Amino acid sequence: MSLYENKVVILCDKPTIEAQAGFDDFLIQHTTINGNGQIIVLDFGSLEECYPNFKDWLRTAEQVKAMVGAKKKKLAQRIGDEITQDQFEKEMILVFKSLQKTWDHAF
Repeated sequence: MSLYENKVVILCDKPTIEAQAGFDDFLIQHTTINGNGQIIVLDFGSLEECYPNFKDWLRTAEQVKAMVGAKKKKLAQRIGDEITQDQFEKEMILVFKSLQKTWDHAF
């Protein structure tokens, strides 16, 4: 057992059909952390699809496919600056849950 095995929390996008087999292999290779609930899978294939439906934050899968990394980063920075704690905790539940688990597992 690794010193950090019970510390890590992994937040994953929902895998595509094409990626599902590889994702299943990943879960099998990490049975301990998966069994401990340290792997959290989003309900959608990208974080951008999980943003609150507020202003122009929320993106569809098609919109995300058209975004390059810089646009994703810029959107994330803007949302990070503008989102309220209440919106984050109530509308981005899985992301909030992963952050809570991270703090719970910290040294």
